Amino acid sequence: MTYGTTEAFLDHFGLETLGDLPGLEELKGAGLLSGRLPPSMQIPLPFDGALREDEDPLDENDLIDSQDMEDNS
Repeated sequence: MTYGTTEAFLDHFGLETLGDLPGLEELKGAGLLSGRLPPSMQIPLPFDGALREDEDPLDENDLIDSQDMEDNS
């Protein structure tokens, strides 16, 4: 997974560059990252029904080929 940020985010937290953000090991050491899911976490099941008013349909550019995912990991 890839995350992005903005200049406003960096400014808000007093960071000058992306390099000032904590690394993976720092986050793990602070207890902020864990491979364990909270017991109350619920993962929604796929839904094939009608879209809600606030949802947009996927187009072909939204679909990820499983081979592309393997190539990018």
